[in-house]
Amino acid sequence: MIKLLIEWKHLSVSGKTCQRCSDTGKNIIQVLEDLKNDLQFKEISFEFVEKELSAKEIKHSNEVLFNGLPIESLISNSKAGESDCQSCADLVGQPVKCRTVCCEGKTLEAIPKEVIKEAILNWLKQSDNLKIMENKITKIEVIGSGCANCKKLHELAIAAAKELNINVEIEYSNDIQKALAMGVMQFPVLAVNGKVVLTGQADLKKVKDALSKEDKTDNQSGCCPCGGDCGCL
Repeated sequence: MIKLLIEWKHLSVSGKTCQRCSDTGKNIIQVLEDLKNDLQFKEISFEFVEKELSAKEIKHSNEVLFNGLPIESLISNSKAGESDCQSCADLVGQPVKCRTVCCEGKTLEAIPKEVIKEAILNWLKQSDNLKIMENKITKIEVIGSGCANCKKLHELAIAAAKELNINVEIEYSNDIQKALAMGVMQFPVLAVNGKVVLTGQADLKKVKDALSKEDKTDNQSGCCPCGGDCGCL
């Protein structure tokens, strides 16, 4: 499991914060909710920490860190900046400047959701974790007409995934048009991450081989690259 700690710092006066910081916080929470429901990010354990700052620490207000890295370091052509913030001034009782991010010549006061997501993806790239995710099976689907062979392939896919320690729900679909759009004329179809890997009748070994070729991670504990059928274990 890949762990990512996102820390959001903001001014807090009697439990209140400025508008731009508030918007940033809401955007972070929304992005994390969206990613938690996205199979592409199922291997990431997100932790969100909110740190409240005093008026003396206001220069750090609206700072967002990804495992200790500031968001501007993860976005190309970006740097930290500051601008007058009336909302903060109303809270502390004097004119103050609040932290911003200057990105592609634009000054971002509240950090938008698309920039937060871009920072997460860039953090994954920098840490080589994106490669791990790209090699991970996130979706297995059997598409058929409902015939006996189609149902059999679904059962075999469930058994093969279990033996290979691939913890993904095996979906079954009767959407023939979907398979035809994949360029398939023979049924049933076994698809991994939207890619057709097997068609027609199959046995357990064929299904395991097809899944093993697509899953390039190390989650197949106790299995050799051939799926464990070569007798080398």
